[in-house]
Amino acid sequence: MNILFLFNRPITAYSGGVERVTSILARHLADKGHKAVYLCYSDEYFSEQKDDFEDVQLFLRPYDSEQSRLEQLKGIIDGYKIDAVVDQVMMIDLSRAIKKMYPSIPVIGVYHSQPFAYYGKERKLMVNYYPTSVKGKIFRWAGILLPVITRLSYNGSYRKSFEETLACYDRVCLLSDSFIPRVKAHMGDAVCGKLIAINNPNTFDSVADANDTKKEKIILMVGRVYNLSKNMLDFMRMWRALAPKNPQWRAVIVGDGPDLERLKRYSSKHRMERIEFAGMQKDVSKYYEKASILCQTSIFEGWPMVLVEALGKGCVPVAYDSFEAVHDIITDGVNGCVVPRFDVDALTAKIQSLIDNPQVLKTMRLEGPQSIEQFGGDVIADKWIETIKEIKE
Repeated sequence: MNILFLFNRPITAYSGGVERVTSILARHLADKGHKAVYLCYSDEYFSEQKDDFEDVQLFLRPYDSEQSRLEQLKGIIDGYKIDAVVDQVMMIDLSRAIKKMYPSIPVIGVYHSQPFAYYGKERKLMVNYYPTSVKGKIFRWAGILLPVITRLSYNGSYRKSFEETLACYDRVCLLSDSFIPRVKAHMGDAVCGKLIAINNPNTFDSVADANDTKKEKIILMVGRVYNLSKNMLDFMRMWRALAPKNPQWRAVIVGDGPDLERLKRYSSKHRMERIEFAGMQKDVSKYYEKASILCQTSIFEGWPMVLVEALGKGCVPVAYDSFEAVHDIITDGVNGCVVPRFDVDALTAKIQSLIDNPQVLKTMRLEGPQSIEQFGGDVIADKWIETIKEIKE
């Protein structure tokens, strides 16, 4: 099969999570005799440099005339004999155009986040982290002053958007079966026929050596430094409490984003010691290999690759119970720990208990690599092939 992957940025192996997931999936599909074609649909200018394993990287500009876009799209689908389309960012207009021209070609939209995330405690926490732009301030104060109206308005618009999404695609792929009850609670049972769930593949081809002795006393945080979703201030609060009691340990944050300077100011204000801001790194694996513990404090997630990456490198994850799929990845007390969401004290206490019990930490570390075999690239590629064949039949 020839599969067209849609995205709003070029697909490379070293960019953001969805890009890496797509490139990894494409490699494993190629190993099984299938071909991936990447279409970047964006009006931004991007370098068209490709990774050596990527065969075809195409670009379509939204600012071209509709007729020109449709002609280019038809040329791509016919020229590369596309058998299926996977829309990685839910570009409904583009996918709808493809479905209209080629009704028999399966078009699958992938939802790479937690559906209906802006709800309950998540909503209240996100209100505090809205950007400082005028629009951000408006949303923040609306959430504070009119919480019920804001919630109802958001949920109504979200349901409408989800209905439009379901109507556009042959299937809507969530990243975990555990998200389906959440969607049903908001949308009803009628949506179930179009919902499927396929996990993201593991990022790294190699996993940790069970006898590896390279581990250092490092608590790691990896991700985009954006508090509206990643909530990294809770990591800072945790380390502020732990650092004085554990002078041999240090904290490392890998990643960049709009709130990086805010974290640095927090660190400076509270005179925090032994914390490193490593910034964006092309090779993150070396940080997992050295770190003993990975911390995740996200307000919501879809399928956080950092948890699977950490497990593969023997870095024990401690994560908030803030999204259903966390339990697909972490078996609490076996290969990692899950703590009550947004409870910094519980997070701090759990990490301290691991520090105080190195044998428990080692046992969990050795469980990590084998616990993620089910997310191997070959396994996930087979699920995609089976899904596409099922739709075509």
